[in-house]
Amino acid sequence: MTNTIHLFGNGTELKVIKELALDHGWKVILRTSEKFKNQFRNCERVSVIIGNQIEELLFSNKKFLPNNNDLGFSVSPPWIFKERHIKLFSKRFFNIHNQRLPLFRGAGGKSWNILMNDLRGGVSIHELTSKIDDGKIVAKKEFLYPKNLKFPTDFDKLAEKYSVKLIKAWLPKILKGSKIITVDDNEINLSEYWPRLSTETHGWINWNWNLIDIFRFCCAFSYPYEGAKTYIGNKIIKINDLDIEFNSRLFHPFQTGLIFKKYKNKIWVSHKDGTLIIKKFNFPNEIKLGMRLHTPVKKIENSFMSRIQYKPSGDLYKLN
Repeated sequence: MTNTIHLFGNGTELKVIKELALDHGWKVILRTSEKFKNQFRNCERVSVIIGNQIEELLFSNKKFLPNNNDLGFSVSPPWIFKERHIKLFSKRFFNIHNQRLPLFRGAGGKSWNILMNDLRGGVSIHELTSKIDDGKIVAKKEFLYPKNLKFPTDFDKLAEKYSVKLIKAWLPKILKGSKIITVDDNEINLSEYWPRLSTETHGWINWNWNLIDIFRFCCAFSYPYEGAKTYIGNKIIKINDLDIEFNSRLFHPFQTGLIFKKYKNKIWVSHKDGTLIIKKFNFPNEIKLGMRLHTPVKKIENSFMSRIQYKPSGDLYKLN
């Protein structure tokens, strides 16, 4: 009987796993949600099952249930796997996490690295359990991000390169029958967890922060995201790229947020610590000198109070 690899989710790594499995004579069953179905419209030699409910995806057709020697892989899955789903794979169900475990558990992505100015990077293949990023690690690579990286997309691209290399080094051996061994216990006492973020909910600039914290915050919610937000009058401005400047000229805290210079599609904004030079932004009307950037307190309070999750459809909902 030909073995089967069962793929769940989306992304470049999932496509790499698919190709490696096919090259080694394995069957491939790929399960993804409605949101990502266009990524896999023309998959040859692959059974593609699309849906938003994991129960239906796994159990609606018994001929697609895993056998004893099958493998399961999840890559950025939009579902929460429960124990009954995981047991189907007899400890041969794995997740790829593009962060350094047991640090950076959770789905907040590289925005947390940027916010904390933490350049520790890593990619891990670990056993899937019902707890978040908890299983034993079977392959990993750790590295440092270069200091010149600025936005989450820059961090993501580099982590993806390491992840693909790790998959290509590890998976072919397993497909050929090598024993799966643990390389790291992923110890809970060393773990950290950082939750999901939403630019819509959490991306509001607090002008009481120091200049460096505002800069990091704006970078953390920029590409591939829509940009950190604040107000001009009663309209929202989204900041996509900026620099900061420290100089001998001191601004009073009352001047924080005031636009005091415009030149070549850039705006200069005063802050008690220095200047923000906003280079790319989204604002529907003309920006005038003397306008002030500000964020209502209720927006900031809501960002602190809100935890979020995404449905398999891609819709956001708040956990509290």
